[in-house]
Parts: sequence; structure tokens; C-alpha cells
Amino acid sequence: MICRLDTHWRSLTVWVGVFGLAGIALLGSLRQEAHGQGEASKPLPKLYFGSQACATAGCHEKGQVANPPLLCRGDEWDRFKAHDRHGDAYKALTGELGIAILKRLNFGDPQKAKACLACHSVNIEKDAIKHETFQIGEGVGCVVCHGAHEKWVGAHSLVLSRAAFRILSRDKKETEYGMTDLWDPAKRTALCASCHIGNHAEGKFVTHEMYAAGHPILPGFEVATFSEQMPRHWQLIREKLPEVQKIQGHSASEWEESQLLLVGSAVTLRESMRLLAKQAESASLKGEMLDWALLDCISCHHDLRLPSWRQEQARLGKPGRVPPKNWPTTLALLAGEWAQTREALGPLKSELFAATQARPFGDPQKVALAANRMADWADRVAKELSGKPLNPTIGPKLGAQLLKMGLNPSPDFDSARQIGWALTLYRAEEMALLGVKRPQWDSFLGEAKTRLALKLPFGRSGSPAERNKEILAQQYAFDPENFFRWMQNAPKVWKD
Repeated sequence: MICRLDTHWRSLTVWVGVFGLAGIALLGSLRQEAHGQGEASKPLPKLYFGSQACATAGCHEKGQVANPPLLCRGDEWDRFKAHDRHGDAYKALTGELGIAILKRLNFGDPQKAKACLACHSVNIEKDAIKHETFQIGEGVGCVVCHGAHEKWVGAHSLVLSRAAFRILSRDKKETEYGMTDLWDPAKRTALCASCHIGNHAEGKFVTHEMYAAGHPILPGFEVATFSEQMPRHWQLIREKLPEVQKIQGHSASEWEESQLLLVGSAVTLRESMRLLAKQAESASLKGEMLDWALLDCISCHHDLRLPSWRQEQARLGKPGRVPPKNWPTTLALLAGEWAQTREALGPLKSELFAATQARPFGDPQKVALAANRMADWADRVAKELSGKPLNPTIGPKLGAQLLKMGLNPSPDFDSARQIGWALTLYRAEEMALLGVKRPQWDSFLGEAKTRLALKLPFGRSGSPAERNKEILAQQYAFDPENFFRWMQNAPKVWKD
């Protein structure tokens, strides 16, 4: 996306030096593919480049003005560099806590600790090319999320090729050029969940041993909220210029974040269950127990006091039998209703619960079977909802269903947070798209933000260890009955 050529020829030279003349060479093929004459897809070679390459050429730094308009603001790198904690992911390994954890786990050099690099930076494949701009210390940089392929970088950026690249379908940009389709809510959620939840195939899994060594607890994950509070370095559809919306085939009236909320909740459950299933299958083959990190941590790790709601909750299962985590199903239940799937999630939850209660720390074989069934259910829901954009007619209807979610006692802190995040996000989108004023509700919702720690850490300062202590304290203080009574007032306050 080079622009203002009279002042950026030096930057263009840098860009060409980094990525060669790929964009110019691709111009002819881009024109062919735009008219349906492209060649069959071939495996794309991997190239890992540094984030500075995206800024050096004058594209994603300091903002740009161009005619025709750029599809983005051009200041993405400035925003990421200043505020996004993903840029500190590797530094977490080299800080005081990170060094202590590596030592306890006997992992040694953080640059060689693949189990850590998988999420705190990147594990580079043997046959991949590492460009001179790549720095492992950048943590989770541009290349991790947008795609480690040279072909799309040159094609989308250079003046002579970007116009032709723009009109290609998102699928073609991804499959034939390697540009990850982060506009797709299911694909974005799966990418984010690979670290925020885990991914067996990619070697991403925070084990109980890692937690015992001091790794902060992974909180419940809700992709729309986490995307918004990164904070975003990209624009929502409604924030883009009208001409850009037209280029991308979108409308400013789309309920984009609510769509992400629904699809994302199904994908989050799917990825949680796939991880559980794979780990359970491995444990079954080896004759081992399930890793405790896959189960409900707070069932064991909580303060000891009486009276306690946890004593009541424990009666639902057998003493000493740890249940599965509940939070991944919280919003997925809503997604299932929205998708109007014929198969209910409830019986599948019961099957998984029974598998974890079959013997101490669960029966891995039964857990794997139940988790795979639930993952398949979630996958079907995600696919159905991905084809149902929330337009101005059906988008507002989501609010009423969200309010009903709090009318059943939430079993734990993370599940309650899912509801709080969903209500907060929906309310923000309602205000932005419809301009509906609900001052009493906004005040009411402000209480949830405090009760449930809905605001995620902002900026690149602050200690992960201290944040972990805060979250654990709030988990211990959480009482589902108090949350239930509070949520019972929500429908009335919403209408007032």
C-alpha cells in the first residue's frame, strides 16, 4: 500500500529490498486470477519477516493518504507498537518470572524452548526462510497472525499490483497467496484460540506442570472482547470510509462484532474440545491420566471457608472427581439457539461430565469420545452461523437472548465473565449502530465490569504475575448466587 510516491521512493527501495520484485512480477497473474484464469493452488513456501518491514516502507506507520483510498488507516504499526501486549510476549520469557519458570521446567534457553515459543513468539519450520528483518524478540508480531508468506506481502503492497490484488476474493488471497483471512470470524477465532486455549497439532498447550512452575492461569477467552481490548489496530467495517466499504463489499450497518461473538463462541468450544480430545486420546494410549490443566482448576484451587457455594456445587459430582471447565459452553449454548441446531448441547455436556466422573481425574477414553462429539456439534454451529451475517433486521434481536443468559445461576467466575463480556460488547455495538440510549443500563453494566474484571490489561506495562494475583482474588470472592440475583434485575433495567 505504497502512497505519496514523491516522498517515499526511499521507502519503496527498502520494501523491494525486503521482498524483491514479487509484487511487480505478480501483476500479470493477478489480472488473470481476477478474471478467473489463475493457476491451480500450489503449496506456498514459508517466509518469516519482521514487523518493521511492514512499517519501513511507509505503509503501516504514521498514517497514509492515497487515491484510491487505502483499505486501512496506515498507522497499524504505531498502534501495535505503543499498546499491544502481544509485542511483549517474548519478553515475558526473559523477565524475572519467565526465567524462574524456565528454570523450574528445565527448559534452558528461551530461544530454544519450543513449548514456550509456540505462543510467545514462533517456531520456524525447518524448510522456511527467515528474513534478516525477523527478530524473535518481537513476540507475536505481524507475521504470526497475517501469514508467513512472501507472495501476499508483495502483491498487496506495491503500487503496480495492489489494485489487482484488492479485487481478488478473500479465499483466493488466503489459499493462493497465504494472507490469513482474519475477516472470517471462524478463522480469526481459531487462530487466536490456538494460543489462548491451545492447539495439540501446533504444540500449544499450557500444562498443569507449567502452571505449577508459575505460569499465569489462562482466563476464559471471548474473541470479540479480546480483539477489541488488544486494543484493535484495525478498523471495524462501520469505521471505514464509504468507498472502502464498497471496495470490500461490506455495509456500515452490519453487526460485525456480534457476529464474531456468536461464531467465535462456537469455535472457542470446538477448539477447547479438540484440545481436550487429543490430550485424552494421548493419555489413553499411554495409560496416563488427563493433564489436570484441562479440567476445572477452581474445583481444587480455592480458599477453604464455610459456608461456601463450592460445597453445594460439589454435590453435583462425586467427591474428588474434577469436572470439565464450564465456561467454553456458556456462550456456545446461545450460539446453538441462534443457529437453531436440531441437536441440543445439554446432553453432550452431560456425557462429558459423566466421563470426567467415571474415575478419579476422568476416563480418558470416554472423555475423548465425548469431547469429539461436542467439538463436532460446535463445528456445525460455527459453519451455520458463519453464513448468517447479522443485518440491521436481526442484529437487534440478540440483546433479548443475551439478557436471558443471566437468569440461570452461573456456576463459576469464568462463565459469568463470558456473560458480562457478551453484554458489554453487544451494548457498545447497539449504541454505535442504533444510537439507543440506556443510561441506567450503562450504569448497571458498569457494576459488572468491576465485579467480573471485564477490562483486560491495557498497554505494554504491568506485571503478568500481579495481574494473575488480582484475577485469582476475584475468582475466590465470586459468588454465583450474588451474580444471579444481580442479573435478575437486568431485563427491568434494560427496559427502563
